[in-house]
Amino acid sequence: MPPVKKKTKVSPDESLLVVLDSEDESSVSVSSDHALGAFQKRSLLYEAKEKQVLRIPGSKVAAVAGLNFFSDAADLFLEFLYQDLLELYIHDSTLLLGVEVEAPTVEFVSDEQLRLLLMTQSGYAGDLQEALEAAEAAEDVDSLKTALTKIEDVLQAVGHAAKLVPEEFAQLREQMLKEARCGFGRRHEDAGIRWYEARVGSRVYDEQRSLFLRMPKGGAAVALAQAFPSVATLVVSDGRLAANTASTPVDSNGQPVFAPVFVSLVEANIGSFKKNEPESLNFPASLTSAERKYVHQAAEQAELFSQSLGEGVDRFVKLYRDATAAAADLRKLRDAERIADENTHFKLIGKVDGLVDVSSPGSSMTRTLVVEIKNRTNKIADPPALYDVVQLCTYCRILGCEEGDLAQCLRARSAVAATPTPLSARHASESLHVARLDFRQGSMHRDGWDKHVLPNMYAFADAIYAARQDDNLRYRLLAADALERRSLLQNLCPHLDR
Repeated sequence: MPPVKKKTKVSPDESLLVVLDSEDESSVSVSSDHALGAFQKRSLLYEAKEKQVLRIPGSKVAAVAGLNFFSDAADLFLEFLYQDLLELYIHDSTLLLGVEVEAPTVEFVSDEQLRLLLMTQSGYAGDLQEALEAAEAAEDVDSLKTALTKIEDVLQAVGHAAKLVPEEFAQLREQMLKEARCGFGRRHEDAGIRWYEARVGSRVYDEQRSLFLRMPKGGAAVALAQAFPSVATLVVSDGRLAANTASTPVDSNGQPVFAPVFVSLVEANIGSFKKNEPESLNFPASLTSAERKYVHQAAEQAELFSQSLGEGVDRFVKLYRDATAAAADLRKLRDAERIADENTHFKLIGKVDGLVDVSSPGSSMTRTLVVEIKNRTNKIADPPALYDVVQLCTYCRILGCEEGDLAQCLRARSAVAATPTPLSARHASESLHVARLDFRQGSMHRDGWDKHVLPNMYAFADAIYAARQDDNLRYRLLAADALERRSLLQNLCPHLDR
């Protein structure tokens, strides 16, 4: 869904501009600009929707392709319809609402802000916060289930108090349970990877590596012929600067802890750059996002200029002696992106949990597998859910890998410790389920992704772009009830009808 509106105070007669905080897209403010006429404002909105190229995260590919039966098709469609187009959403909503108020203010809130607001309005903020803190302290699934039961008990009291309307109560419940379950998974993701390493006997590297791939205009057949890397062309970390290619570890306060060898190499590279004559210095794309941030901070302390360039696995940090050279590089990059966008139908993006190299049976050769870790809060699915399989297939396709491991972790009280030993790893076998996915040419998963998932993503993108071009259709989608919206989607994107 588009962002939740906490307040809507708009006047159709006022010209409105949405100002996005570049660091936090959930922070949105609206100001009036009387100098900007209605025609100019409309032109800017329409120019924005013409330029915005759809981005589809790997975690939502199954839903976009009509293969996640737990997702709401209407919410999904509206979310992508207004992706990066908050100004257009405000404009369309304003025309439909026709609300007259004193001051033009539209405020959008993040999930966390919405949850805190509803908790306060419920009259049970303290009890709800205490229940959430119990979930945050949960070290295993049994403790989490106890905390979830406590949350439900407090929510029952909130329902009886009736200080929230039914829609607000449903939003509060959704946000509370989502924060408890997703927070549990986030906190224990690193432990899941360590369990997996103990199982396969190999180190996982390139954790949380950003992925990015442009899908060309012309349809799925063109993408299959042009867009995807060939097998065995994957470039992994070079191991020179980032000796530890796993994700950057954190301390008890969540702050990154960098290996001494990494810190020393950064200092040596920056020191050498300042003493010698080159205009710029490139750091390798093998750095994690936390390591790139460290390099930026080190450059600033050394009174150098820096910026991140490139996309996905090719993103790297470049240092400069002066701002002029940095600005020139940035202009070139943006020009190149604009040209590339003209031939791009949509972009596949994501973050891979990691890669692992395993030995081939009867051979000294190794194979690179994509690793996707799922921390479960209830039970392990065997076979894994289709939408999780599709996500892993997507990452295999982007990276050019022929195999992947889908690892499901259930952190029960009898599970392995955070730093497993061979003995403790054996005791945890029932809490870790690893499904090896065959994505070789001609395999079931490869054929299914190429022949069904990819064409459906193109059909979805076509439907989104068609709706953006049709003002009346967008208004109808926003104003429609559930039944009418489903009917509209049946015509726009038949594969979403389920």
